[in-house]
Amino acid sequence: MIAEDIDWNVFHQVLKNWKLNLQKRLKKWKFNRKKWLTNWKFNLKRIIADYNSIPTSYNLYPSSFSSPYPFYSLSVHSFSQL
Repeated sequence: MIAEDIDWNVFHQVLKNWKLNLQKRLKKWKFNRKKWLTNWKFNLKRIIADYNSIPTSYNLYPSSFSSPYPFYSLSVHSFSQL
């Protein structure tokens, strides 16, 4: 592209729009970051509360007695006999 062929008014407007969009995005990102930083304690408390609300009977390898779905093994057993 040759410098004489550039419409400098259009070029200046494009740069101005790009700068404004960049400033807008940066402002939005700063606001979201600030909002997240102020809420991180509450988020952490909620995550811990959710984790602590999981019943301890839900083991990784539940037996038929501590299973959250007590009739699941029974139904699978009855279907396998068909």
